[in-house]
Amino acid sequence: MAICYLGLGGNIGDSFAVMEKTVRAIAKLDQVWEVEVSRPFLTTPVSSVEQRDYLNAVCRLRTSLTPTELFSKLEEIESAMGKVAKPKEEPRVIDIDMLFYGQKRMESDKLSLPHPRW
Repeated sequence: MAICYLGLGGNIGDSFAVMEKTVRAIAKLDQVWEVEVSRPFLTTPVSSVEQRDYLNAVCRLRTSLTPTELFSKLEEIESAMGKVAKPKEEPRVIDIDMLFYGQKRMESDKLSLPHPRW
């Protein structure tokens, strides 16, 4: 069992509603328990593309999924919420970043732990 921290953010559409729906979807995942989420907060985008502020939050959970399994499930949730592939600096409906997975350190094409920009 590992404690995992996720960064949630978005700035397209009703970001608060999307974030609430995303947290509910995460809480419904098999092998995921004790999902807690911070208060949402606004941040200025770090981007050369003109866009509105991001609504962000941090989510803490316990899981018995491996980092790769959890990452795959989070990508499915992002897609279900309407996220589409875009360049890094573009606005997002939702973005879920795995910040920490216990003390795990790993580096792959899709997942780096801890998150390099946590």
